[in-house]
Amino acid sequence: MEIGDLRGEDVIIRLCARETCGAGKQVNFYAKDPRNYYSFHYIMLGKGMLTVNGKEVPLKTGDLFLIPPMTDVSYLSTEPWEYYWVEVEGKLAPFLFQSLGFNNKTLRIGYKQDSRLAERFNDLITYYYNYGDVELRAKGTFYLMIGELNAVLTHASTGSEKRNIDFYVREAETFLKYNLYYTGVTLDSLAKSISVNKNYLCTIFRQQKGVSPMQYLIQLRMEAAAKRFRETDESISAVARYVGYKDPLHFSKAFRAYFGMSPTQYRDSHEKPAE
Repeated sequence: MEIGDLRGEDVIIRLCARETCGAGKQVNFYAKDPRNYYSFHYIMLGKGMLTVNGKEVPLKTGDLFLIPPMTDVSYLSTEPWEYYWVEVEGKLAPFLFQSLGFNNKTLRIGYKQDSRLAERFNDLITYYYNYGDVELRAKGTFYLMIGELNAVLTHASTGSEKRNIDFYVREAETFLKYNLYYTGVTLDSLAKSISVNKNYLCTIFRQQKGVSPMQYLIQLRMEAAAKRFRETDESISAVARYVGYKDPLHFSKAFRAYFGMSPTQYRDSHEKPAE
């Protein structure tokens, strides 16, 4: 069978590969390019940045991201990473990727490290490069891969909307936990980091956590500060800086509002008696 016999059909595998690269590798795609294929990526390890029409979207281990036709997109590895990619075209290609949750606004989906998905990519690469009837074998593997991803991502009992809500809240919570020590954390920076409208994020976060994202950040900071007071002899100013407050007075007011006592009173109440 000639590969050309299957051209114009439902799905066409153009290229596929597994790659490793160092930090600083950048790949650019332009809307003006005569390109009608989708480039689908799975990050096995590492971090990077996806830029879509000038908007930055962080990438990390386990993420899936898609480069559609007629779109200005680039991606950059901010640390060494390992990833799989496959270029696909054909009549069914856009619908298959839509089934996973990709659309014009969502080109990155948080997933996980998945050995089964890695196996599917390895099979796809093997069939594509080492067998005569590459299209049939590669296409079959690609369909299996998309079908298995669809089953995991949609999770029949939750539905796509619930999945998206859980994802955004989980991503917001992770961002806040890792950045509670930085003074520049704002609702805008949080929403931008996970590519979601800040008003929508506030609504769904409050629904699941009972507080707004910034109130949640205060809780994280106060608990971290309290632990610092219990375990160290650092000054109030030093602890304030440690949990992202430039102004010790502002920190002390927030601490009193949260614990009902000043930092000094808290430390005294948790001081171990002398033996």
